[in-house]
Amino acid sequence: RNPVKKEGKQPEPLSYQVQKVQDELATKFSTQVKLKVNSQGKGTIEIPFLSEDDLNRILEMLDW
Repeated sequence: RNPVKKEGKQPEPLSYQVQKVQDELATKFSTQVKLKVNSQGKGTIEIPFLSEDDLNRILEMLDW
């Protein structure tokens, strides 16, 4: 029996401008950065961290 795959909404591809910002942020923070933008133009920025020290480094860059 084959499992049924649920087809969720495929994320919209990022515009060139948003992709460029994502790449520049990834370079600035020296880690992968993910921008998600919905159809209304609203979105989120994800910045993963590898350790508490890495989190503190990122927060320092954000003047936290």
